[in-house]
Amino acid sequence: MKIAIPAGLTRSLISKAMQNKLWEKGDRALYEFCRREPRHNDISSTVPKLWLIGRSYAAPIERGAGGGDLDKIYSEAAIKLKKSRLDEKLSRLKPSDHPDCELALGIHNLVIGCLPDKNGYSKCRRSVASKYLHFHRPEQFVLFDSRAKSAVAKFFVLEKNDIWPKITADRQYYAFVQKCEAIKVEIAEKFDIQLTNKELDKVLLRFSKHSQKA
Repeated sequence: MKIAIPAGLTRSLISKAMQNKLWEKGDRALYEFCRREPRHNDISSTVPKLWLIGRSYAAPIERGAGGGDLDKIYSEAAIKLKKSRLDEKLSRLKPSDHPDCELALGIHNLVIGCLPDKNGYSKCRRSVASKYLHFHRPEQFVLFDSRAKSAVAKFFVLEKNDIWPKITADRQYYAFVQKCEAIKVEIAEKFDIQLTNKELDKVLLRFSKHSQKA
């Protein structure tokens, strides 16, 4: 897999993406909520986190349930998260751990398994799991969605001998995370800009919008 910065990704585009403060207060509220209520032993705390993050980031968990009673959908997901030992696993993550470490990838896969999947809509589960976990551990989880995935694809040329190691993880999320880590390194080397996972998300979404206009 070869990486190259696309012509459309300029220092100016990166700066404009990072300077966009329109959604910053909303994001800050979600980070603060998860900081105040980090655990999953009380479904009355977990349900609003699932609801607010999912709705804010266009990945509501009810989409994967194929409709139905919202109280039941959210309560069942919260109960599964409570029983999953998610808090124990999150506590084992170190600040120095990267998003592509086996523990972080396993935690993402664990959360996917706690979300409704009655209609097989795995894309929604993959997306909301990444976003839900990001607001709990911003540096260990990248935000996955279709626009960011399309933008990331423009940075890479896959080669015939590319082999993804076997690991307990959602394969698409794992590939996405590996690519995001490589993009952060490439941007740091070319532009001398160190991006957080949230800043990278802003850059990818702006680049995606720019590419559609081009």
